[in-house]
Amino acid sequence: TVETLKQGIASLPEPPTEILISGGGADNATLLKRLQHQNPCPIRTTRELGISPHAIEAMMCAWLAKQRLDNQPIELKTITGAQQNSILGGIWAP
Repeated sequence: TVETLKQGIASLPEPPTEILISGGGADNATLLKRLQHQNPCPIRTTRELGISPHAIEAMMCAWLAKQRLDNQPIELKTITGAQQNSILGGIWAP
């Protein structure tokens, strides 16, 4: 996991000034220690910002749903390399 993250970080256009960890990895002291050893910038969890590391995925889903309701495209070109940005999801009436 550390090697995969290291490669991903190295592929960024600019080095990060800090790295925020969320999800189960935020509870893994060994992972956090090894990541800090591999990176010159601070490694912190979202908990340090007052955001539960386990709430990030739910927040993302809520944001995606809001984008869909507002007919706002997601910038897939920059995130996934897709050929175009797109409105994701569907709305079904009961």
